[in-house]
Amino acid sequence: MTNSGNPITVREMELSDIGHLMKLKDAEGWNQTEKDWELLIMYEESVNRVALQDDRIAGSITAIKYNSSVAWIGMMLVEKNYRGRGISKLLLNEVIHKLNNCSSIKLDATPAGRPLYLKLGFIYEYTLYRMTNMSVSDASLNMQSVETVKIRPEDLPEVAEFDKIVFGADRTELIKHLYVNDPELAWLIRDNNRTAGFIMGRKGSDYTQIGPLYATSQKGAKALIRSALGQLSGKAVVVDVHANKPAIIQWFEGVGFTSQRPFDRMYLKHNPNPGSVDTQYLIAGPELG
Repeated sequence: MTNSGNPITVREMELSDIGHLMKLKDAEGWNQTEKDWELLIMYEESVNRVALQDDRIAGSITAIKYNSSVAWIGMMLVEKNYRGRGISKLLLNEVIHKLNNCSSIKLDATPAGRPLYLKLGFIYEYTLYRMTNMSVSDASLNMQSVETVKIRPEDLPEVAEFDKIVFGADRTELIKHLYVNDPELAWLIRDNNRTAGFIMGRKGSDYTQIGPLYATSQKGAKALIRSALGQLSGKAVVVDVHANKPAIIQWFEGVGFTSQRPFDRMYLKHNPNPGSVDTQYLIAGPELG
């Protein structure tokens, strides 16, 4: 631990901080890229802060506001040499105060972060499992019984509306960002000419993250996964899958994925926008929900 009597200060996160923030997340082995930080910083009405001590960034936190319905906290990082000084609590309290007009504040907690969130009043909702595959095999791309089609730009409003219903808040800006950056990973299924499921993804520093994945049937979910994985043969892939989908978890294991760690989805005080959990299979990532 670095010994310093200098005060800890908190300020708004800036684009010019990204170089330091990348070093902070690299030290933890996290998967975010510079584009991910840019999204978090530039997202409309987002609340992002860094903690400073000894003239350097010692900690970070982000919070995307999906309108005033749900605020999503993520990227809670503190440099190893500055831990044990209350930086995490300081950053969380600062952001929670700034989000007081949101009807719901949520996050996906790592096992290490869970005790702090519980102390601050966060309530457990359900569990997610992170699973990885270091090299996706063509064996996962066998025949599927549900037809999938590539998402087109003109499909985005309908996809965003489906996401709003299932997630519980409007994430149109996020849906557009995912599509523009990685359109080859964006697929949907239709039922009676209406969206019945979709999948998206994004390239990370070490893995391509697949998600969100929402579908009205398990067959549809598997078909969408195969379509996305079909673009990633030989690549490293990560997914964050709902624990209440044991058949999908077993399917992932069968095509070479292994579990890494759980996340606990938690909310502060109220949860008026839970979304449709039965229709959710994969999340976009713990920093995005």
